[in-house]
Amino acid sequence: MLLDAHSRPVKDLRISVTDKCNLRCRYCMPEEGVPPRRHEDLLSLEQLAEAARAAVGLGVTKIRLTGGEPLVRHRELSKILPRLSQMNVFSMVVTSAVIRVPLEWMSIPRVRVAVSIDGLPSTTTSAASPPPTRRS
Repeated sequence: MLLDAHSRPVKDLRISVTDKCNLRCRYCMPEEGVPPRRHEDLLSLEQLAEAARAAVGLGVTKIRLTGGEPLVRHRELSKILPRLSQMNVFSMVVTSAVIRVPLEWMSIPRVRVAVSIDGLPSTTTSAASPPPTRRS
């Protein structure tokens, strides 16, 4: 079992699948951006599955796939999400929904999609949370 610094069991794992995003949310990415990574420097589909398998073996029950914008890798995620479901782990993809979510994801057991409020039009967001700028 995996324990945190306070000896509590770790049940949740966040895996960042990419650094690419077309939003510049001030809490997530500086306005000037971050140095881009080569595709080869990101975890492969097999490496993602292996990391998830190892985490589940240590007691993780929920895996959150984030980014940048994880839907940049939607083709690969469409292959990994059914595998995560077979591991009997609850999976969530956190997205700004700037890129359309593949509808087939909705039928995969134990998979959910969370849409960040930052993806909403600026007229619907609060003044307390200024909308992110879009990168062209």
